[in-house]
Amino acid sequence: MSSVIERILGQANPYYETIKDSVKTAKEGHVLAEQALELCDVLAGRQSKLDDITEFVRGMCKIATTAHQDVLRMIEQFRDIRMNLFTVCRHACSLTLTTCSRGARFLQVSPQI
Repeated sequence: MSSVIERILGQANPYYETIKDSVKTAKEGHVLAEQALELCDVLAGRQSKLDDITEFVRGMCKIATTAHQDVLRMIEQFRDIRMNLFTVCRHACSLTLTTCSRGARFLQVSPQI
C-alpha cells in the first residue's frame, strides 16, 4: 500500500500548483470584468477618443486570450491529475480485492480462524 500512498502524494504538488494557477486566472477574470464595466461607463459617457477606446479594448483582448489559454491548460492539468488518481485508486482497489480474496481463501482452508 505504500506505493499507492506515494503515487497519491505524487499528485499532490501538481494538484496544488494547478489550483494556484486557477486562482491566478480567476483574478485575471476579475480584472477583465472590472475593465468591461469601466468600458461601459466610458462608452456611456462618450467622452473618450476612439483611439483610446480601441487601445483599451485591445488590452482587454490580450487579457482574455491569455486567460483562455490558461483555462485550457488547467482543464488538461486537472484532467490528467484526475486520471492519474483514478488509476491509483483502481490499483489500490485491485490490491485490496487481491488481499481480501487471499484472506477469504485462507479462511475457507483454515476454519479454525
